[in-house]
Amino acid sequence: MDTMGAVAGPAIGLGLLAALDDNFRLVFVLALVPAVAGVLLLGAVREQRPRDRDGGAPAVPLRELGRPYYVFLGIGLLFALGNSSDVFLILRAKDLGLSNTETVGGYIVFNAVYAALATPAGIASDRLGRRNVIAFGFLLFGLVYVGFGLAGSGAAVWPLFGVYGLYMALTEGVGRAFVADFVPARDRATALGLYTGAIGGMILVSSVLAGLLWDEIDPAAPFFLGGATAAAALLGLLLLLPRRQAASE
Repeated sequence: MDTMGAVAGPAIGLGLLAALDDNFRLVFVLALVPAVAGVLLLGAVREQRPRDRDGGAPAVPLRELGRPYYVFLGIGLLFALGNSSDVFLILRAKDLGLSNTETVGGYIVFNAVYAALATPAGIASDRLGRRNVIAFGFLLFGLVYVGFGLAGSGAAVWPLFGVYGLYMALTEGVGRAFVADFVPARDRATALGLYTGAIGGMILVSSVLAGLLWDEIDPAAPFFLGGATAAAALLGLLLLLPRRQAASE
């Protein structure tokens, strides 16, 4: 549902830009209204506190999460090193000559494909194995990033955004499910929290690095880095996490 919102939001923003003669400042001010409303609505949510059993669950020693978990975390960090903020995709679209409307339209295509294929991708991961689905996602990411790096005109951006949506569908939720497969149920919150925090931190580093590469070398450089780290992560996934180690397979 949040991805559907990511489709509706840019579409509404696109309409506002057209209606307000590309007044970005006013559009951002108007965007505060649903943001504030969402925060206020959170006050109406009543969270049910979990029952304490035997004084509460003990903390999970991180070493007990197991080798396969940390191998996958390492692979994820390597991949994230080249997975900079999606803002760079938007900047690249503008750099290749797309107008504001066309750039937002490409981003809507990305989110629409992601929303449409997320559930089928989850079903595929149950049947084909999480590792295989994520591996295909890594491959698509690498191809998309190399495509953004090599693109010579804005026309290439539209299909690239579409394939990028497929990559997200194949990896976003499936990756978290794969993390959960590695650990017992009682340890999943710790495992997911560590994984999400570490990957988020690496994406921050990646975005800073991408900015430096963009400014100091070439706008295409961050995308070639992403293609290289995706290829390395794909090899690591296939070589270091064979099928017998993947709990879901």
